[in-house]
Amino acid sequence: MLADIHSKRLVADTGSISQIITDRRHAAVIRVIRYLRSNLKMELNLETLAEIACCSRCHLVRIFANQTGVTPMNYLSSLRIQAAKSVLLQTDEKVINIAYDVGYSSLGSFGRRFAELVGLSPRALRKGARLFDSREFRDILSTYAEMSAAAPVPDALSGTIRSDDGMQPPGFAFIGIFKGNQPSGMPVSCTIARYPGTFHLPRPRPWRGEDKLTFLAAGIPCTGDPKSILLSRNLLLARKAYTADAPLRSNAITLRKQSESEPPVLLALPLLLQGRPSSRSSQSASVMAAE
Repeated sequence: MLADIHSKRLVADTGSISQIITDRRHAAVIRVIRYLRSNLKMELNLETLAEIACCSRCHLVRIFANQTGVTPMNYLSSLRIQAAKSVLLQTDEKVINIAYDVGYSSLGSFGRRFAELVGLSPRALRKGARLFDSREFRDILSTYAEMSAAAPVPDALSGTIRSDDGMQPPGFAFIGIFKGNQPSGMPVSCTIARYPGTFHLPRPRPWRGEDKLTFLAAGIPCTGDPKSILLSRNLLLARKAYTADAPLRSNAITLRKQSESEPPVLLALPLLLQGRPSSRSSQSASVMAAE
């Protein structure tokens, strides 16, 4: 009897210690993220961030990647591009000044990173935003969703999608798979679906087992200020990292509000989708892969 009680206490104590460690790691990552948000223009390095987290550089990289999916420096890059994207869409400030203001010392490196994460160059994003038609965008989303639902491609990943509390108004969701550990550039497979509802996502062609893939579902707001759509504000998200040798399986997807620790989603989804003609065949409309 005493042995059983002792064993149960030991298990409880072990669980408590594990939770304390998890909480401390989460708190350390949040401290670093808040520091990054407040110091975008500074020249930051892992040594400084490790001091903020009160741990070694290697330990910081490990716990940060476990919680956010990216390294601290990649997270910083995403925050800088997010800030640049906001200024770019809401002012007439010169691109070179924006690049310097968010911490880049080279216009070339800024432009390359911006295009990699957003899917368009800074100038292309600004030009597209001026021509953006939110009504046309809603029509395109509706067309894609209807065609995908009516004629899903063979061997598709299928499932259901809804918002977490069921109180969000019905809308459209972009669902895609990206190569790498964060959604950037063009997806290797994607589709548009209505939520709540069902989705059919074409399976990406196989890659080597060590390659990382990221699944992303993003609820796209189709009302209000068009710039709010382009700035990706108040997105409902669902994301999952996996590898080609442990493929994603069809299941139920629940969209939720973005947490403080998640890196921002920077894709210019409205412009990337609006540039695709709605007269394609149902299969190519469903895949929407980059030419």
